[in-house]
Amino acid sequence: MDMDMKKKPVESRALEVGDRLKQTIIRLSPEMHHRLKSELSLDGRSMVDFFTDAAKAYLKDKKQYTDDVTRILHR
Repeated sequence: MDMDMKKKPVESRALEVGDRLKQTIIRLSPEMHHRLKSELSLDGRSMVDFFTDAAKAYLKDKKQYTDDVTRILHR
């Protein structure tokens, strides 16, 4: 991979090699968006990474995902 490719976002690199990606719009309150983006940034992650991981986890084990999210939200 050349140096120019490393500087581009993953989504751009994927499109350049012929992969097809779908884009999803997520609606968050400005406060939640800011908090999530800030926390993810501190962890070295992007919002794309976060939502992709959440989607993969849900598709891999819907029941476990739902149980874990419910348990976390109702602490």
